[in-house]
Amino acid sequence: TVLVTLEPCNHHGRTPPCVEAILASPARRVWIATPDPNPTVAGGGAARLRDAGLDVRFLSDLEHPEAADLVRRARRLIAPFALWARERRPWLTVKQAINRQGDMIPPPGQRTFTSESSLSLAHALRRRADAIITGSGTVLADAPAFTVRRTPDPRPFSRRLAILDRRRRTPPDYIAAAEARGFRVSLHDALPSLVSDLAADGVLEALVECGPTLLASVLETELWDEHVVIRQADRAGEADHIEWFARTADQA
Repeated sequence: TVLVTLEPCNHHGRTPPCVEAILASPARRVWIATPDPNPTVAGGGAARLRDAGLDVRFLSDLEHPEAADLVRRARRLIAPFALWARERRPWLTVKQAINRQGDMIPPPGQRTFTSESSLSLAHALRRRADAIITGSGTVLADAPAFTVRRTPDPRPFSRRLAILDRRRRTPPDYIAAAEARGFRVSLHDALPSLVSDLAADGVLEALVECGPTLLASVLETELWDEHVVIRQADRAGEADHIEWFARTADQA
């Protein structure tokens, strides 16, 4: 038996069809959590396996109390790919850390006010992203490295670092240093064109890490998909409060 989160593909892309690997295995039954979200190929993989005599079933058809939760988790897992298949744009996760007073700016002399576990979460979000979106104000204020440091990051390719900078204030030495860290840096005039550029580059998921002004502007658009809010703990030593928001119900 094979259990997959996404319907096996039946077409050639950068890799051979997944159905070929399954047909070459001893498996005779396949459980699928989510159909292929690409409308041009949806159902093709399941049909090919059935035509070959395999017993193919979808978890959504299973009458089990945990089936619905498994389907929901699988849909979230493939959400960036599903969005790309439907709309050809990257999934945007907006990360926001705020202190007890609701302010995003750390006290003078400090770079953060969140806990160690929250910092690890922030780096995990950064790790899963193909691109980082920030603003020139953040670059000028903090010169952030945007590297992944608290979790292994075995990526075989460099990330995009897309900077919203209409006035071209980003220092050349910052760009050079970011490129030396492995980033491909680009400057942009507006968020819609930035997102279009990332989409054209094949970016599936981008993480927005920026200051309060740009963050508010991003949340006013329909281009973001997930908003992660890290609220400083009420008391020192306690865990921070983590909240996850989806822009639409089908993204939850």
